[in-house]
Amino acid sequence: MQPNQSYRFQEATLMESERNLLTERCHAAFDEHNRLQEAHCTLGRTIEDQEEAIDLDTENLTQTRHSSNIMYKPDPFEELPK
Repeated sequence: MQPNQSYRFQEATLMESERNLLTERCHAAFDEHNRLQEAHCTLGRTIEDQEEAIDLDTENLTQTRHSSNIMYKPDPFEELPK
């Protein structure tokens, strides 16, 4: 091999290894992005559920025994009088 061809071969080999390294890093970054996006969606759903629970608790705290939307149900474990 001539020196010029050897240099080109080394350069091509280096370029190929760098391309493979960049490809691996891109795949890793894509996987990490997907994982973070999934975590973001999960956290969003959790926050929505917690906000809904807080709203329900707040609504229940405002109820009194004279509220119109309360229904008294008998306790199924209470002993019936004989």
